Amino acid sequence: MKFFHKVAALVLAASCFLPFSALAADKSAAVQKIIDSSSRLGQEKYFQYTVKGYLSTTLGRGDYELKGEAIQHPVLKSKAVGQVTLNTIGGSAAITPISFYVMEDSKNYVVYAKKGDSWVKRTMPREKENDPDKLSDILTRAIQTAHVLSDEKERETILFTIDPTPAAVDAQKDVFLSTAKKEDATFTKEDEKRILGSLREQNYLVTIDKKSKRPLAYEADCTPFAKAVMGIISSKVTEGAKMNEFQKQFLKSISDSARMQFSMNLTYNKGKDILLPDEAKSAQEEEEKKESITAGQKNGVSASREREKPDALLKASPEK
Repeated sequence: MKFFHKVAALVLAASCFLPFSALAADKSAAVQKIIDSSSRLGQEKYFQYTVKGYLSTTLGRGDYELKGEAIQHPVLKSKAVGQVTLNTIGGSAAITPISFYVMEDSKNYVVYAKKGDSWVKRTMPREKENDPDKLSDILTRAIQTAHVLSDEKERETILFTIDPTPAAVDAQKDVFLSTAKKEDATFTKEDEKRILGSLREQNYLVTIDKKSKRPLAYEADCTPFAKAVMGIISSKVTEGAKMNEFQKQFLKSISDSARMQFSMNLTYNKGKDILLPDEAKSAQEEEEKKESITAGQKNGVSASREREKPDALLKASPEK
């Protein structure tokens, strides 16, 4: 059961980022509408969002829900609360509350997350890649296909696929490595190829308000990605373990049965100032993971890896 909990936590967290990863240049009208809606979202001072999703396998199902709000100008402030619920065969439901804030200063984004009764924080440098012009360029290059799926009086829904960029792969690589079961787990070229292939297979939907050009909802069938990640982790687990063929096939059946869905709904009501709770102001900085990578690893060859394993901070703010 521990294996399922590790995989569920990884894939459920990663799904929050997928529609906002770096999305074969296609100059069609549908692609331009996606770009315009992304730019429009970046211009909004206030917005609210609800994120829902699930991951299911033969072992059980994990559901998550987040409700959040954000202020983007003059500086970013956001908060979200929710929970992850895991239901496994033969076990009771395990509920994990989620609460976090993101605050921007002149140089950094600071993520505050509540863990149990205490708070931790992670400070991250502001990235130039998050600038609106840069994001528009990334979207233009990365959207692989796009066409209008439904066209109604006030809104339209566009189906699109992406061709992931190396930056997107690096992000998934960090998520994978920080939660891998073994300290010497390596992310090989074959693993990278598998992740890339799964992201190309996924379908994404964006619903756009025709008048304002604001995005109203995002949806994604993340099943290919879930199967790829779980397959990679199960292979890492079996590499050094003493397992018979039945046990190996059982792990494979878990990853083969994976299903994952993601949805996000957005509203744009005028919000109030977001203030960091007093108890979070004394949060301790969470240490960055450190690793030493050999030349063999850079070439995708298995080698030893030294790694600290801090708990992951979940950042689901779609605005960046």
